[in-house]
Amino acid sequence: MHHDIEAIQQRIHAESAFVERLLDAVGRVIVGQRAMVERLLVGLLADGHVLMEGVPGLAKTMTVRTLADAVATTFRRIQFTPDLLPADLIGTLVYDPRQSEFKTRKGPIFANIILADEINRSPAKVQSALLEAMQERTVTIGDASYALDSPFLVLATQNPIEQEGTYPLPEAQVDRFMLKLAVTYPDKDEEIEILRRMGAGPAPAVEAVVEPDEILRARKAVAWLRSPKRCSRTGSPGTPRNSTPARSASPRRSPPPKRSTARSPISSMRSPSAAPSATGGEPRSARGWSASASTPRARSPRWPPPPP
Repeated sequence: MHHDIEAIQQRIHAESAFVERLLDAVGRVIVGQRAMVERLLVGLLADGHVLMEGVPGLAKTMTVRTLADAVATTFRRIQFTPDLLPADLIGTLVYDPRQSEFKTRKGPIFANIILADEINRSPAKVQSALLEAMQERTVTIGDASYALDSPFLVLATQNPIEQEGTYPLPEAQVDRFMLKLAVTYPDKDEEIEILRRMGAGPAPAVEAVVEPDEILRARKAVAWLRSPKRCSRTGSPGTPRNSTPARSASPRRSPPPKRSTARSPISSMRSPSAAPSATGGEPRSARGWSASASTPRARSPRWPPPPP
């Protein structure tokens, strides 16, 4: 058991070495918002999409862009508007008059990290264009399906305070997101640091410090930890998995206490057990005559007895 724990810790330490480098790279540009950055990493490692909700000016778009710059992957930002079409996201078939055939022109969704900015600005038909890509990791254009590159992550933002001209996400679309983050305001010290950095000039450029292979290996480690073989254990640490632990012998039950034969005066007058029966001289039962099909049941005397 101890060897298994040590092996798990060593593997986690080896596969998560890039997390600190990624946090340091993002921290050079983003002030505060530590909880938001850590939850974005959770979605990246767990292969789940993230929906961020907050008022404008909380660095949601800048955080996603900085995170994408720190990873050596392709990044696309899609601004959702009311006049956006599904073909603007996934692509479409374009006719080539020179060769007299249709050619596939892929849309911006063919990237590793997608920023769906203000996703609730577009109607449901545009939002539903992301369903297949977010769930199946494929995109269908015409009669052909194309697999998306891995890792694939959709980070969407929406504004909760402005309801005019917006389209609430349907339940099927919300179900595609693993996390929903409520982005809050920074505190006073963080606001002072933001003013100092903004007054010093443009934000520093972020170089790629993480390779996609490192993220894929970390995802395999997470899936290995979540596997049923690692989560479920049968028996004690010294018991093999396929064996059944021996059951301890149960103690003998003590005999039940004997019921007292003493009767109260009321019960003795209502159903006297010592009185002989009318047929064979046998004593009556506690409830009167013995219940049978041929012998009628005797009525118990009234209590208290009627006056003479």
